[in-house]
Amino acid sequence: MKNKLFILLFTLCIIMSGCTGTASSSRAASPDNVTSERAEQFIKNGWEFTIGHSKARVIENLGKPLDIVVTPIEHHAALSPRVQNDMPPDESIDLAYDGLRVGIYRAVHENEELLQHVSITNSTYKVKWALGIGCAKSAVRVVLGKPTETDENADVYVTPHTTSSYVQFTYKNDIVKKIEWWYFLD
Repeated sequence: MKNKLFILLFTLCIIMSGCTGTASSSRAASPDNVTSERAEQFIKNGWEFTIGHSKARVIENLGKPLDIVVTPIEHHAALSPRVQNDMPPDESIDLAYDGLRVGIYRAVHENEELLQHVSITNSTYKVKWALGIGCAKSAVRVVLGKPTETDENADVYVTPHTTSSYVQFTYKNDIVKKIEWWYFLD
């Protein structure tokens, strides 16, 4: 009984303190014991800094990017040729910072911008539960649970109620090197 209580308390301490970057945290708890709500919360907004959902807000919150790339997006082939020709193409806007990329989808006709992609490769950008760059793969699994998809170099967590959003952790030698969030729009 004491041993089980110790393991439970130890697991809670690791989860509450975040990633230590050591492989020993994998002995603390089975990923199956962690609920999918935590992974879903991380997918929705796992970073601990303000980004924004439009090009203007991203620049307001993060400053001038190192580079901005705007790519026209052709309309869906299901639209009639007349509608396709009458509508300006939507745009994908990629804002690049040192160790951070933010993708915005701009629906030109509706004059609406939506966050589509966030990618972190620098430890200066903090994420929830200290699961950032440099964190151990085992700590990610303790905190977020069993990944939806996995291989030796990546774990993917998909929102449980829909497949339209996900986060991917990319590893090198079982250490997080890149975190990407994708939000697919209808």
